[in-house]
Amino acid sequence: MIFWDRRATDNFLDLIRQDKIDIGGLKPLVKMHRIRVAPQPESACSRVLVIWDSPQVVDMEVLEPLFHSEIEFQIDDIEQWMWRGERRLEIRFGSYRAQAARAEQMLDYNSCQRAKPGEIR
Repeated sequence: MIFWDRRATDNFLDLIRQDKIDIGGLKPLVKMHRIRVAPQPESACSRVLVIWDSPQVVDMEVLEPLFHSEIEFQIDDIEQWMWRGERRLEIRFGSYRAQAARAEQMLDYNSCQRAKPGEIR
């Protein structure tokens, strides 16, 4: 579960400590995520990354090892479409928009590395 503010997190943890949450007769084991961030103001930034290009490049079998080389992440969902010979992936990162932002930086860097001299990408 992800809570977007500390008050909601503390309320949930209190309910767990007081044994007030029961799921099918089982008591959940709850711990804080190992990566903690300060509350963030609302923003136009997103934890969703949209990528489109050739299906040989825009493929999670290619992208996932690249992303894992520098960031730890979880993915909530991936949607994909083909349109005019290009694949479009919409990757919904599970936790923080910082994961999506870093993945985008990695793609921008790799795109520049693949560009031919004089080509602008």
